[in-house]
Amino acid sequence: MDRSVPTSKLLRAAEFLAARRKLRVSGMWSVLFGVVSVMVGCLWIPVDWVLTALGVVLMATGGWNILVPRPTSIVLDAVAVLLVGAYNLIGAVLAVMDGLPPSPGRAFLGAFQVVWSVQRLGNLREFAGAFLERPTDAEIKEIDEAVGSIRRAVAKGSSDVIEFSAGTTRRAWKARLHGEHAVFVAVATSEFLVGTRGTIVLTPRSNESGGGALQADLAIGGTRLRITIVPDSLRLYEQWKAGTPASRPAAA
Repeated sequence: MDRSVPTSKLLRAAEFLAARRKLRVSGMWSVLFGVVSVMVGCLWIPVDWVLTALGVVLMATGGWNILVPRPTSIVLDAVAVLLVGAYNLIGAVLAVMDGLPPSPGRAFLGAFQVVWSVQRLGNLREFAGAFLERPTDAEIKEIDEAVGSIRRAVAKGSSDVIEFSAGTTRRAWKARLHGEHAVFVAVATSEFLVGTRGTIVLTPRSNESGGGALQADLAIGGTRLRITIVPDSLRLYEQWKAGTPASRPAAA
């Protein structure tokens, strides 16, 4: 672990950046929902001004989450999605009651938006905790430099480095295991995660991929990754988890 930045700062920065990234992705979905709502509302005959207005609100709150993500913005954004979803769901039901042709697409979209908004409100505590102690610009710069040094150490493939792929796109990750802590970095992006022996849990799945690589679920604090890890890296992880010195087999 890089000694210039305390682990507590790395943990806090990782949580903050992960929360900000999630809020921005969430904001993009809200903007998309808003655009769809405006288009549908304007194409309706006569124009559905309620749906159009809700779509504009949703675009505004989604844009706010993209540009200036904050816990307060996710509340407004989730409420806007909830209103749009409820309006779509109720509208689909009332149309059937009035003898009009059923609109399963609108009903499904409304139900999806309602469920999605409730789930986002349920994650509010996580986001609020991450934003409670926002790193300063100087700290973020310092942490970027520290993570950069960790990336360089990881690239050298030292004895405390493991490798795995994650997700359906099989994104490459590497992790440096050091003492009680570990820093996980995504090879192709700026994303990084920090955890400790107590907050990192690897749970094998029932099947294995070719070559003996294990498929498993990796929990790093509140983040979950579905990974594929090769035997050498798995053995190093298990040694680190057990608190024994990591060692790679000697070259033939």
